[in-house]
Amino acid sequence: MIANRSVSVYTPSNTDPETRERIFVQRHKMLRRVVRWCEESMLTGNKHHLLFIGPRGCGKTHLVAMAHDRLRGNPKLDDRMRVAWLGEDTVFTGLIDLALEIADELSREYPEEFSADYRDMASSLSPDDAAEVILGEIVSRLGDRSILLIMENLNRAFRGLGDLGQKKWRAFLQENGRVATLATSQQLFEDVSSRDAAFYGF
Repeated sequence: MIANRSVSVYTPSNTDPETRERIFVQRHKMLRRVVRWCEESMLTGNKHHLLFIGPRGCGKTHLVAMAHDRLRGNPKLDDRMRVAWLGEDTVFTGLIDLALEIADELSREYPEEFSADYRDMASSLSPDDAAEVILGEIVSRLGDRSILLIMENLNRAFRGLGDLGQKKWRAFLQENGRVATLATSQQLFEDVSSRDAAFYGF
């Protein structure tokens, strides 16, 4: 008897890995490159930031989920990679929201390493100062590990961060070198395409 397997069209993370593998077509070379870049990001100081752009339903999230499956299945990354996969409907109003979302995801996935006390330690600070404290605490708890940050609808997230939030986030990425990004967007957007944007060419 063959078990029924559900396929979530717009949320591949809700489909089991074996089914994702069976229905994955045409992009195997791209997937291998993505996995190789992410492995390099986790094992070395050379961090990659990847953004996949395409209309809804074209397979962006499926590709990201497949890369995630392969990376999580690599024993060499067990103690070198920590994954923070942020929800696609997360609303950002500044860098503090991004910092808290990352902290919350790490706390859920790795409770022994990232205890959920971030809000308490930053409760008396301004949002920008609190974001810096939270991100700094995350880095201190990483040890020699790196974070694979998975973000969908990056265009909406960047819009919420605003110009100052984007500049602070880019500075954090460059100064700490502990985060690699695997992101998607349904369209190209000015926050990465404009020469005046903080993430132009990033």
